[in-house]
Amino acid sequence: MARQGYVRTAAGRLAALVLEVALFLTVWGLLVPVTEAGCPQPGYFYHQPSRLCYKAFNDTATYNGAVSRCSSDGGTLAMPRDSTTNNFLIYLKNFIDKNAWFRFGLTDVHQEGVWMWDDNVPLGDFRPWATGEPSNIGNGENCAEYYPDMYSNSWNDGPCNLAEDRKFICQASPSGVNLALGKPAYQTSSDAPADRAVDGNTDGDFFAQPGTCTHTVDGGETDPSWWVDLGQSYMVDRVVIFNRIECCSGRLNPFNIHIGDSDQVSENPKCGGDHQINVNRPSISVSCLGMKGRYVGVRLPGFHRILTLCEVLVFSDNCEEESYSVDNEAGQVTFPRAYGGSFSYSAEHCNEGNDKPLASRFCRITQNGAAVWDQPVLLMCDTDLQNLSQIVVNNETALSVATELQLITTQAETLSSSEVNSITDTLQEIVNASATEQIGDSLLTTVDNLINVNATVLQQSQEERRGPTRAVLALETFADTVILTTDTYTAVRPGVALQAADISPKELDKGQGFAFFSSGNNSTSLTEGDVTSFTTEDGGDILQTADVSIALPPNISNMIQINNTSEVRLSYTLYSSSSLFVQTSQRAARPYQHAMGTRIIGGRIAGMPVKNLPEPVIIIFTPIQSFLPEDVKEVTCVFWDFEAEAGQGAWSTEGCDNMPGQTKGRYTCACNHLTNFAMLFDVYGVGFGDHGKPLEAISIVGCVVSIICLVLTIILLAFIVTRLDKRRTRTGHAKSQLLILINLCVALLATLVIFLAGINRTASPIGCKVVAALLHYFLLAALMWMAVEAVNVYRAVVHVFDYVSGNFIIKAGAVAWGLPLVATLSTVGPSSLYRYRMDKSCWLASEPLIYAFLIPAGLILLFNLLVFILVMRKLVLEEKAQKELRGADAIEVNRQWITRQIRRACSIMALFGLTWVFGFFVIADGRHVVFAYLFCIFNTLQGLFIFIFHCVMREDMKEWRKKLTCWENLVCIGKKEVYEVNKSKSSAQVSQLVELRPLSPGNEPNPDVVM
Repeated sequence: MARQGYVRTAAGRLAALVLEVALFLTVWGLLVPVTEAGCPQPGYFYHQPSRLCYKAFNDTATYNGAVSRCSSDGGTLAMPRDSTTNNFLIYLKNFIDKNAWFRFGLTDVHQEGVWMWDDNVPLGDFRPWATGEPSNIGNGENCAEYYPDMYSNSWNDGPCNLAEDRKFICQASPSGVNLALGKPAYQTSSDAPADRAVDGNTDGDFFAQPGTCTHTVDGGETDPSWWVDLGQSYMVDRVVIFNRIECCSGRLNPFNIHIGDSDQVSENPKCGGDHQINVNRPSISVSCLGMKGRYVGVRLPGFHRILTLCEVLVFSDNCEEESYSVDNEAGQVTFPRAYGGSFSYSAEHCNEGNDKPLASRFCRITQNGAAVWDQPVLLMCDTDLQNLSQIVVNNETALSVATELQLITTQAETLSSSEVNSITDTLQEIVNASATEQIGDSLLTTVDNLINVNATVLQQSQEERRGPTRAVLALETFADTVILTTDTYTAVRPGVALQAADISPKELDKGQGFAFFSSGNNSTSLTEGDVTSFTTEDGGDILQTADVSIALPPNISNMIQINNTSEVRLSYTLYSSSSLFVQTSQRAARPYQHAMGTRIIGGRIAGMPVKNLPEPVIIIFTPIQSFLPEDVKEVTCVFWDFEAEAGQGAWSTEGCDNMPGQTKGRYTCACNHLTNFAMLFDVYGVGFGDHGKPLEAISIVGCVVSIICLVLTIILLAFIVTRLDKRRTRTGHAKSQLLILINLCVALLATLVIFLAGINRTASPIGCKVVAALLHYFLLAALMWMAVEAVNVYRAVVHVFDYVSGNFIIKAGAVAWGLPLVATLSTVGPSSLYRYRMDKSCWLASEPLIYAFLIPAGLILLFNLLVFILVMRKLVLEEKAQKELRGADAIEVNRQWITRQIRRACSIMALFGLTWVFGFFVIADGRHVVFAYLFCIFNTLQGLFIFIFHCVMREDMKEWRKKLTCWENLVCIGKKEVYEVNKSKSSAQVSQLVELRPLSPGNEPNPDVVM
């Protein structure tokens, strides 16, 4: 084609273009000055009706080349969806070259004949094709373009890969406008001018030349203040402050922001409360949610304060009220002012009696920080959730259905579980049908609304049809498939944020990451903070200062075998709470025992299962809720396993490790895979409050007392066994009982000694693991010996067997010492697959605690409880028989009977370890401190109970004490025969549990097995 017939110098031509366009657009009332509109690059012109900036390029390019060039300006190929925009673009292109074809963002490359805008929105009714077009000559014309002026500037379909004579038009969103730039500024005193904070220089070095930062009087003053006069009242949404960084960064904390129409800063309302800047970051962004005022001020409350500001930026991040012609039937529709990142609903309603808005429109925050309106979407006036679920969701209906869905879910607190299920069904249909950024805005708002659904309703929905889980999965599917109009899609709502980008393997191998910085005002809303992506090559400071971050290892493409020639979709999600991660299992942690102390952050690479990485993904968390270090028993890195609990999902620790300790209040996890991560803070025991230290003291004292008593018990019982062996009498149960008691005491003694010496020795990871394993083993062994004793007593009392072969003790020993060894080795052996011990003590972590200790212990205790009931029943029956035979005074008999019953019950309970039941009550309900005291007292003093009931109160021990007393007291010599044991009695008869023979005064049974 022939070129334009005249040639100008570059400067002269640009000047002529600007003059001509300005003259034309001024007449049409469409031009807004570039400096005020904030178009991103020189040569772009702001189009008021579409609220976008456009530029016609005089360079030729293929379709892909044009897309790349537009992207470098932060934009896309132009998309003239209506006649107003189309006429504007025709005028722009003809000033550049009226004899050239100009590309714009419309193709049918995905499906012949189905024309889609570059943001994946289907072509609407406006279609100014030239006659006979699109023709698809040679099956190779898939990209739309403007005909030259000589052919009436109509649309044509042309080849995508042809560069000759194909120029292009780009569109971009306007950048945010700093309302404070160059405006008059003041401060209460001055050692450096106040206007340095509005000069456009954000350098944080106070000594840089020329000076860049303000400074009030050296030495400090009370409540120093700085303020800027914006010239008129604005709706202020965001204030960004750049701090001094070469020193003195902490001087700014805490600070207040005041916005109002008074030039006296302190008289204006405050934006939020006291704000704190992270001293490791150069700036802080504070959300003020549309506060109105002419003056924006910064004030430092307190005495002897020095105020230094290096730059203050003031933004109005909102879309102003606007009337828009949606279609011929609806006519002009007015959309009220909306904050960036939110929806506005038309002031006009469907009809009388139907308060539903006629249309919806999203206010988008661009990459440059500006708030711009998206295209409006007409709502379906007669559609409710039930009707919506009947609509076939496809490429053409997806946007309307998504818009309806986010409107329906605004009343989240009224939704039922069945409605949540229906909503998540529709969400999945939408993301499977289409994934444009405009759909994503509605999708993210819907998910954000679902986060606010009643927790019980979400629990029911999860149990019925996994509703919350499917909402999370729908968001991940959208992140994988969203068609990007710029390099990155980022959307933030109060409860959820998402970012998606296509990057090359080379960029991926730099170690990609994502981080969130809160605003510092204790808000949990994600909109009151900043999200950012980074690479680990340059993101060291980000990792140390962000509230939550995730960082992929460098060179990850080699680890997961990515094709180095194609881009990959990398996305991140962030949740402010765990509302949608509903764990239905009965093994779920109680809320007062475990706290989801962090936000939930996740990362994924589309189509790539990222697991078993040789280098870990690093996730750093700052707790949302403040915990005192002494209150936190354990911190656990977890991820959401969608397949756990038969598809219901659950938190899991597999493949995740805690990095030791914390740094500046931040906890670090290292995981060998990608998914959604969080941190569980085990505050089990925090509910005890001031009882914590007394419980600890009771435990230590009880352990020491029990250790002493157990040593004495072992010595005395060993001595008695020796005497029985020397007598060579039929010892039967007496000897077997003593041997069982000795083994039980050894196991308990080892447990208590290891507990006192090693429970807090966490400095050595290997040593601590050994301590945990030994405690695990000896506690199980002690419980097993209690079970053996239960069997022995049952045989003695119920079956009245007097003889027990030596093989019983050998077999019992093999079982009681062997099974715990098997359980311990099978648990600690494969511990590389999970976390074996706690972080803050040398004891089992949650999973091995449940499966390898609590379940076996519970079974043993149930067995012992059953035996206890059978034995007590037998003893009660025997006692009644003795009572009838004794014929003593009823009151005295009852008193003796009750005393013996209590002694026997206490003896058996101590021996069988039934007080361990209190421990299960503590685990089941940690809020009841009484169970904690009972557990600590009865279990740590178990050695004392054994010593009292099985040494001090033994009949033969009582006889020896009486003998000793008689020899020392001559008065008793004459009564010696009253207290002596009948020499003809065998040891077996002395130790027999119950003698089934007629009773007479002075010849009562003295059972020593259970006394």
